[in-house]
Amino acid sequence: MKIKKILCPIDFSKHNQIANEYASILAGATGAEMVYFHVTVPEAPYGAYGNTDPSEMMAKDMLRLREVVPSVDGVLATWEVDFGPTAKRIVQFSNEHAVDLIVIGTHGRSGIERVLMGSVAEAVVRKAKCPVLAVKPHADAIKPSENHLVSEVVNSHGELN
Repeated sequence: MKIKKILCPIDFSKHNQIANEYASILAGATGAEMVYFHVTVPEAPYGAYGNTDPSEMMAKDMLRLREVVPSVDGVLATWEVDFGPTAKRIVQFSNEHAVDLIVIGTHGRSGIERVLMGSVAEAVVRKAKCPVLAVKPHADAIKPSENHLVSEVVNSHGELN
């Protein structure tokens, strides 16, 4: 399987940093393009606290998203912001843009908190057509000196072994 495009959903939480590191190293090893993707979700139903225009909210989120960059030099990246139900938009974007792999951070919620808050990562894993790498919040980050580990799963053609 040749990886050409990796989608890395970003929700601006601390959990995204390690997922970004994994995605960046995989993109560097395979020559894939990184797509950072954020779904703007209104804090309240549209118009409930004034007429906050979704396009204004998305523009602000794009400024924040552009601060997220690959942790590996030379990786090509693009940034996209959308609006709507988070998991649904991530899956739709991946299908519409020929994404080969999604690398998503999880929040590690369990029990009643997970029932109440839901799990975007779980929904993406269930519904995405492409492979999904879900990175736990306490996963060890891959250090640049450990990039050789990636070569064990990625061959010289940038394909997964």
